[in-house]
Amino acid sequence: MKDSTNLREWTRHDIENLDENVRRVSERLASGEAKLAEIDEKLAEFDAHFAALDRRFAELNARFEAFNARYEAASGQISELEKETQEACRMTQEVRRSTAYINARLEALEMAAMAVDLAPRREVLKVLQVTGGKETMN
Repeated sequence: MKDSTNLREWTRHDIENLDENVRRVSERLASGEAKLAEIDEKLAEFDAHFAALDRRFAELNARFEAFNARYEAASGQISELEKETQEACRMTQEVRRSTAYINARLEALEMAAMAVDLAPRREVLKVLQVTGGKETMN
């Protein structure tokens, strides 16, 4: 009987230990569930935040695409303006060269006109020198 009592006591003690272990596991499971619920809540917040960031990124991407299109158009216009500016500079240089040439030609013509204007006077001076300062008219 003693063995039977001992056996019952050990069994009861083992059952109590098992009950205690089950209670601890149940508490840990409940704690784990609470933590999982908390994690799920944080994931939901993250998903909402990520969705907002995704929308913002899409908005910024659309704005960038619009800017890029305007930049491409402006880049073409700038290129055309640069070509026009280079052509205007070339034409300005050509006009300057032509003006310098015209000025040189005008100066040469003025010098020639002055030489022609002075030539008859030289002849008169030579005649006056030859005749001794007396004018003779035929």
